[in-house]
Amino acid sequence: MSFEVNTLFLLTIDVEVILGLLLLLVWVQNTRVHAVAWWAVAHLMRAGSVMLYEPLRSVPDLISIDLSKRDTCSPRSA
Repeated sequence: MSFEVNTLFLLTIDVEVILGLLLLLVWVQNTRVHAVAWWAVAHLMRAGSVMLYEPLRSVPDLISIDLSKRDTCSPRSA
């Protein structure tokens, strides 16, 4: 049983966006807990970085790989 890579990318992006939006919905109901908002933003950023990995051969490496690594691996200050 083989999986198509584009399908796995799309599934990963969908799951990460849904998790991020659900966590944002939870945070809106109780805005005192800031960790939930950070967690939601992390999921949405991961979805964005996976989206940048997907067009690997159609755009230059600076746009796809470098920006997605910067989004995924850069330290964030609170």
